[in-house]
Amino acid sequence: MAVIPGKKVLVLWSAITDSTAGTPAAGSEKVVSCSTNGSLSLTQNTTQVSCKDTTGGGWESAVPTTKSWEVTVDALMLDDDAAAANGLIDLTSLFITGPNDVWIVFGGTKSGEETWHGRALCTGISVNAPDGDSASYSATFLGTGALTHTTVPTTP
Repeated sequence: MAVIPGKKVLVLWSAITDSTAGTPAAGSEKVVSCSTNGSLSLTQNTTQVSCKDTTGGGWESAVPTTKSWEVTVDALMLDDDAAAANGLIDLTSLFITGPNDVWIVFGGTKSGEETWHGRALCTGISVNAPDGDSASYSATFLGTGALTHTTVPTTP
């Protein structure tokens, strides 16, 4: 068993348009340009089902309700970002003009590597330009349905 290097786990996205009907063609997604970090968060929401007269030593009881997922990516701004597809310019254009509907892939891109993917909304973009350091940005994508796990197919 080997540890997967973080460099192999990427965030890819593709805008969803009327012509893609919700799921773009496999492989049409592009890696977020010059990304430095990516994270996938899964959440299980619950509702409390404890009653005043419930026995159990005062412990709360809960049942699962809905699930949610979110992908966040951090990237460096490039001076030729307009030429580098899927960077800050493309993401902010999508966010401003909408519809803000995207297909997100989190994981590897080579045969046999694991991925998670689904439809999402870009819910936030923040840009950071510190003095004496590289300008960067972060984008957050909130899942709008099920997250699916697959393995990149092996090519013959």
